[in-house]
Amino acid sequence: MIIVVTRSFRHIEWLKIRKVFIPVLEDAISQQPHMWSSQEGRTLECRRWAYLDLGRVLRFLRNVKIKDLTMEKKAEFNKLWGEMDFFNFDLTWLAIKHNQVMNAGVGEEILKTVEEQKDKILSLERHINEMKLQLMEAEHKLGDSTCKFR
Repeated sequence: MIIVVTRSFRHIEWLKIRKVFIPVLEDAISQQPHMWSSQEGRTLECRRWAYLDLGRVLRFLRNVKIKDLTMEKKAEFNKLWGEMDFFNFDLTWLAIKHNQVMNAGVGEEILKTVEEQKDKILSLERHINEMKLQLMEAEHKLGDSTCKFR
């Protein structure tokens, strides 16, 4: 079966897909043959865009390390993933990787928020202590002034 898929997939050159996507597409389609057959019957241009988008998603998953993901890269990936719905690819086999990408950095974001809140609390505590000192000084001055009037 893989031989047939690979032979059929050689027609990818007709689709004029960028060469950087061909290795990831060949790997994916050899493991998930339905990725090729799901696009049969579509126009050449539609298949071209479908495999181009699939290649982008697969290449992203292959090249981006979870620890290096930024919010911008996650947003870019989520946009690419959303575009895959248009082509009716069955991406259940990639769902785990999708979830890993989308959940990456969540702990770091929460940790950053916690640290920011701790800094705010410390700042407010310093401010409270300064205000207490000012109040004590004012009370002390008030106490001194009332003693003079007695």
